[in-house]
Amino acid sequence: MKLSWFYNMNPSWVVIILVAAMMLAAEIGYRFGLRRHEHAGDKGRGYFGTVLGSTLGLVALLLGFDFNLSAQRYEARRQLVISNANAINALYLHSNFLPDSHRKRFKQLLRRYVDEITNLPLRQGITEDELQSRVMQAGELYQKMWETTSDMAQESRSAKEAEALLPLLLKVGEVSHQRLFSYLGRVPGIIIGLLLGASLIAMGAVGFAGGLGQYRGVSARVMLGLLLGGTIFMILNLDQPRRGMIRIDQSPMVLVQQTVDRDPETNP
Repeated sequence: MKLSWFYNMNPSWVVIILVAAMMLAAEIGYRFGLRRHEHAGDKGRGYFGTVLGSTLGLVALLLGFDFNLSAQRYEARRQLVISNANAINALYLHSNFLPDSHRKRFKQLLRRYVDEITNLPLRQGITEDELQSRVMQAGELYQKMWETTSDMAQESRSAKEAEALLPLLLKVGEVSHQRLFSYLGRVPGIIIGLLLGASLIAMGAVGFAGGLGQYRGVSARVMLGLLLGGTIFMILNLDQPRRGMIRIDQSPMVLVQQTVDRDPETNP
């Protein structure tokens, strides 16, 4: 899965540029408003006030919609961390009942697999291509665990343990893939673009309304710009878990990793 160039940008820089652009749009709108002041009259100013209110209402709607989408993805990632940790812990505990001939090899593969995926989604400096390559490596380790379990299933003395292990192994694979690839999921770029464009238009309209009334209102512009910029900053941080300031707590996965690492049988 490829991400657009926009999602490789730091959210802080995006918001700084946006706020500066909104201030510029407000000033341009103000100067156009001054030119139209003589022709607008009271009716024109009243009419444009209605349009401005509708525009700001639409921006508020877009902010709420985008924030909700980002928050849903954040919560999904958080829940997947817990589910992934629980699934791996269940698999590890059940591996203690495997026959001696297979138990140590399976545990060693499980340890390498857990070490590979614990902090992989949030690892600093890793590109999207590198992330997917590491996911493939984790998949190879998972395949080896599957082959080990399949070998046990063909042996009469370990078939019962293998049958009980298979559903747990399937669950680990399913949840791990969901967790890893959830960090590549984003709010569609066209929706974020619409929000950014609407914010610029709204600030231009605020400046234009001030020009019609011959009132620059710099403090009001700055206040509105900071509020819009701050809200968009939160949306982008929620939607960019590998670059933003808001991170998913990986403690459940780290605790499972530490538990597996402490087992003497997991050491080569």
